Amino acid sequence: MLRTNRKRPARRWSAVLALAVMTLLGSTAAGASGRGRPEVIASFPNETAVEGIAVGSDGAVYVSTLTGGEVWRLEAGGGHSTLGRYDTGAGFGVLGLYRYDRHHLLVAVNGAPGRPCNGVYLLDVTAGPGAGPCSGVLVPGTAAMGLPNAVSMDAQGRIYATDSANGAVWRADSSTSPASLWIAHPLLAGTGELVGVPLGANGIDVSGRTVYVAVTEGGRVVAIPIGRDGRAGTPSVVSDAPELAGIDGVVVGPDRQLYAVINQQNTLVRISRGGSVTVLATPEQGLEYPGSLVVAPPERGDDRHGRRGATIYLTNMSIGELFGVAPVFGPSVMRVEVAGAS
Repeated sequence: MLRTNRKRPARRWSAVLALAVMTLLGSTAAGASGRGRPEVIASFPNETAVEGIAVGSDGAVYVSTLTGGEVWRLEAGGGHSTLGRYDTGAGFGVLGLYRYDRHHLLVAVNGAPGRPCNGVYLLDVTAGPGAGPCSGVLVPGTAAMGLPNAVSMDAQGRIYATDSANGAVWRADSSTSPASLWIAHPLLAGTGELVGVPLGANGIDVSGRTVYVAVTEGGRVVAIPIGRDGRAGTPSVVSDAPELAGIDGVVVGPDRQLYAVINQQNTLVRISRGGSVTVLATPEQGLEYPGSLVVAPPERGDDRHGRRGATIYLTNMSIGELFGVAPVFGPSVMRVEVAGAS
């Protein structure tokens, strides 16, 4: 979720970035389809940084763009339809997406100071972008967020959104209820070392009564229990293994394991309940600064809670030029079939 002209990465990130650069430069071909192998389903021009991703109940794939401030639906056979536009100026742009219901997406948007769009928006995917500067309807209160980044929901329909700049998670009881700060905690905080703006709480997903948050500059996944009164419990670290340095998106799979994309290492990983990390896809298979991922809804007759695994879609932002690296594969959306953990 990086789009900035801010200062160069600090020294502690140099080893991670160097490894990512060397691996990309040594890569020659994108991965082929098949279990555990990424398949490119859509490619975009180098100046298009696709970030957020969501999949509808009908299989439609939606993505957000940092550079254009838009939300797209990918069309069969190539091309896309523009569903939303946001005037964000020099902000980070349109970031995370989440499927709210059959006809709506939640959209996390970060605008520069003075620009009209900032917060979490409910976007009707059947209505078109409209004529205003910010498509959809703003979730009340979210305009006060510093850097809205990723969004998720629990089984009761409550909305959770990360604020990367302030190391925080906000919550709203519904799309029409006022959002407020749910938790800010040192475990969710960024340092500003990577791009000059703190990149703390980033990817987010909810499973049962636990909220999982990926902390980019902390290189960790944090679990936050949801109390019986709805308040945030005490956060704990699920994993801070070296393989998570530069983590971006995170989701809970049907096997109850965590899956994450590691932006600064160009990998897709699985994180066990005990915190161990397994690399599932690599830069050699075409991953290039991945930003977000989503587990596709199950097909009829498919046991998504068994050991058959899941279909994961992810975005490749291909933003190496921010770190002085020319694109290798370019921006894309990938589909990966992963086997479930035993």
